Amino acid sequence: GEKVLSTIFIEFILLVIFTLVLAFLKIRIEGKLIIGGLYFLATYYTFKQIDNLSYNQNMTRINIIVALIPSTVFVLSYYALRKRFKKQN
Repeated sequence: GEKVLSTIFIEFILLVIFTLVLAFLKIRIEGKLIIGGLYFLATYYTFKQIDNLSYNQNMTRINIIVALIPSTVFVLSYYALRKRFKKQN
């Protein structure tokens, strides 16, 4: 059971980093809400897809997927939306 804690710790650290980065992005609140929603949907679907995998046999693969997919969705959604939701000075 303790092995699963590494995955939970990775996800917690990513959530903290995501929240801090999102707070300091220079885009309007609508863009931040869209990016946040996409991040949480990616996290949900990632966990839903890996739910059927045996954790003991796929621990490294699961940890990489849990870290990589939501982070990639966050970065891509930011770059796709940054011009549309840029803050006005």
